[in-house]
Amino acid sequence: YIISLVLALLSAYYYTWYATPVYSASGTVMVKQPKSSTDAADILKQLNDFTTDRNIQNEIEVLKSRTMVAKTVQALGFEVAYFLKGSIKTSELYNTCPFEFIDDSLRYFVYSVPIKVRVLNSSRYEITHYNPAEDKEIKTTHRFGEHISNALGSFRLEKKDFFNNKAFDNLEYDKRTFVIRFNSLDGLINRY
Repeated sequence: YIISLVLALLSAYYYTWYATPVYSASGTVMVKQPKSSTDAADILKQLNDFTTDRNIQNEIEVLKSRTMVAKTVQALGFEVAYFLKGSIKTSELYNTCPFEFIDDSLRYFVYSVPIKVRVLNSSRYEITHYNPAEDKEIKTTHRFGEHISNALGSFRLEKKDFFNNKAFDNLEYDKRTFVIRFNSLDGLINRY
């Protein structure tokens, strides 16, 4: 009995540690009608008129419009996705990646190939990517803040304020392999 209890607790612990969390959100939009007179004839006319339904449908279409989705996606920074690659699981890091990819110009094929970044220490990193023109994987080492021009385009990686220099200088620290994926704005708009 005790062995099965311990096994159940251990498996529950590992499941919660490695399971990908699933979130959901919902919201409500209140559409206010312009104030109108309180005359009984006007109230009856409004009840027979379909302006309320039309206004609600117009607001729904505004919220679902491509322009609104594009503004939202750009404001949230969904065009660049960062992942921490672990030995068992790869986790997405929305705003918690210790560095930021800043591009000047990128080649179009970047949207189809992931970029692997391995942080070597607090000042250097190794970048690996597939180059379709040469049909091989390219691996280079750079410093944070260094401007890079290669087959991917022109860009740099900058450390964020919460970059932990001490942890990355520790050779036993294992959370140093990241994957960067790029999403086209049109692809994101179609997804949302």
